[in-house]
Amino acid sequence: MSLDLNLNPTLLPKLGLNPKQAEAVQYFAGPLLIMAGAGTGKTKTLTSKIAILIASGISPSRILAITFTNKAAQEMQHRVGKLVPYSGGMWIHTFHALGARILRQHGRLIGVKPDFVIYDDDDQKKLIGLAMEELGFEAEKNKASMYLSVISRAKDDLLDSQSYLINAQAVNDPSRLKAAQIYHRYQKKLSEAGALDFGDLILRTVELLNAKEEIRDYFQENFQYILVDEYQDTNHAQYVLVKTLAAKHRNLCVVGDPDQCLPPGSMIQTEAGEKRIDKIREGDVVVSASGWGKTEAGKVNKVIKRPYSGELIEISTKGGRKLAWRLLDDSIRHRPLGFGLRSCHSSPLRLF
Repeated sequence: MSLDLNLNPTLLPKLGLNPKQAEAVQYFAGPLLIMAGAGTGKTKTLTSKIAILIASGISPSRILAITFTNKAAQEMQHRVGKLVPYSGGMWIHTFHALGARILRQHGRLIGVKPDFVIYDDDDQKKLIGLAMEELGFEAEKNKASMYLSVISRAKDDLLDSQSYLINAQAVNDPSRLKAAQIYHRYQKKLSEAGALDFGDLILRTVELLNAKEEIRDYFQENFQYILVDEYQDTNHAQYVLVKTLAAKHRNLCVVGDPDQCLPPGSMIQTEAGEKRIDKIREGDVVVSASGWGKTEAGKVNKVIKRPYSGELIEISTKGGRKLAWRLLDDSIRHRPLGFGLRSCHSSPLRLF
């Protein structure tokens, strides 16, 4: 629904926005999808929109902003605070931190104790190895990483261990049936340890909101405006979580670039030095932009190949680096194409 705001007229001129950014910042007539290339100020637009909301009378505690890294969340909080010093209490989180916060507050309603621990990749691999030993699959313990990926993908698709087993039985695939056994035993051992993994933080939060109407109603009413950065990287579970939270007010703004790819041969910085993008594999650690002009290392969970038949132009920087770019309508569109690396498998850009 349209958000009835008396826009603060003094803040907008101070934000340094171009006309398109200013148009997006002032749009409050319903769901808004902002699509633009790298370096065009998408996150700046998002931050400015948050500042405008607060300066125009929306309580910071009724605004939810979701980013993909803790560092980006901290930086966003800092920048909003510089624009509107009275921004305390706003919910700025990664998807996983949001899920953890909600589950610690209300998870006991679905059997999640508030003092749960969160297992990282190493913890998960060890637990999968133990589950495989118990099931008599010791000889395949070197495949723990593969089964971790299978389980993580299932949770990204909102498939708990029972749902995954039902699907595996339906297709009668021996490899999927084995994975289902391991998933079920792994999940049992997680529960016994009082732990959740990162996939659980989203899956169990969606479960909570679906199962407990009073909790769902509370958060849908509370979050008057929701904003999501890097929306192109959301998976199905994250999409469902955002859709559920935004269902009442439908005041949602998401920003993203659906075409973040590089042509074959592009050199990617890894922990072991530069590597051709077509040689990158799932599980590799690469160094990439994390927003706000900064970089950080991250593990590749998905390699996406996308065909492209248009023209490319090559740009040589002053430092001697060569960059390949797509040529569109006689102008440079800053979206390199070809291979894409994602921290999670993505869903099509959609709002409701």
